[in-house]
Amino acid sequence: MFEPIKIRASVVDACAEAIERAIIAGELVAGSRLPPERRMAETFGVNRVSVRSALAKLASAGLLEVRQ
Repeated sequence: MFEPIKIRASVVDACAEAIERAIIAGELVAGSRLPPERRMAETFGVNRVSVRSALAKLASAGLLEVRQ
């Protein structure tokens, strides 16, 4: 009658994971600037709010520092 529920990552979690993978793989060098939020949003196919939330999540985990 019922099927198992497939766990899906939220858009924010998916963006955060993609950015984290790039950091760990060395694609994003420590101390370098990230691409603009707008460009990342276009690349991921999401809105800027989702990218901003993903960046905040990674900042709270200590993986990056947000500066304005």
